[in-house]
Amino acid sequence: MKKPDMAERSLERRIADSPDDAVAHYRLGVLLLASRDLYRFYAPDDHGVVARAEALLHRAVQLVPGRATGQTALGFARDQLGRPEDALQCFVAARRLDPKNEVVDVYVPTLLAEMGRERERWQTSRVSRAGAR
Repeated sequence: MKKPDMAERSLERRIADSPDDAVAHYRLGVLLLASRDLYRFYAPDDHGVVARAEALLHRAVQLVPGRATGQTALGFARDQLGRPEDALQCFVAARRLDPKNEVVDVYVPTLLAEMGRERERWQTSRVSRAGAR
C-alpha cells in the first residue's frame, strides 16, 4: 500500500477540523478511488481503500444530496465493492439530478449489461437520451 501523499494528508486534516465539510469528503473519496491501479479496478479491496472512499463519498452525499457528481462517484465506489444494485441506485439518483450526465449514459447501460439486465439497458439508454434534450 502506498503512503498517503500531501493531498490526502491535507484533506484528512480538513475533515478532522470540519467533519461536515462535504467538499473535503468528496475530494478525498475521489482521490482514493483514483489512487487504485486502473488495471486492477475490480481487484479485491485488500487495503480498504475503496471501502474508505465509499464511506467518505456516502458522507458527502449525506451532507449535500443534490450533487450529481457525488452520487456518481459513490456509484463507482459501490460498483468496485461488488454492490451493483447500490451502485445503480446512485446512478439513477445522479440521472435525476443531472439529466445530461454523460457518465451515466455510458456507465448505467454497461452496469445493467453486467448484471444480466439487457432489456433495461436499452430502456435506460432511450430514457437517458430523451431526458437530455
